[in-house]
Amino acid sequence: FLRSKACAVETISFPDHHYYRPADLRRVTEIFDNFDASSKLVITTEKDAIKLGDPNLAEQLLKIPVYVISIGVEFLREEDDFKKIIEQYAKKN
Repeated sequence: FLRSKACAVETISFPDHHYYRPADLRRVTEIFDNFDASSKLVITTEKDAIKLGDPNLAEQLLKIPVYVISIGVEFLREEDDFKKIIEQYAKKN
């Protein structure tokens, strides 16, 4: 989606459940600073934004504009069937 809305996109990936360290944000800041665009920002998910709230990361975060994007789920079909499967699993476990 973002690639269709921006002239340039740089993706920086981290593993799921990653614990962000100051070195990680220094890397992001370096890539951000060297990115050749007049208007630029960093986008992260709500889930990762919570982990970026660590006070040890605050100094690095002040150096770059970070925006948080919400991610949701929308069922196109069979939502009730999915809910039943989840409810059955929850009852057993």
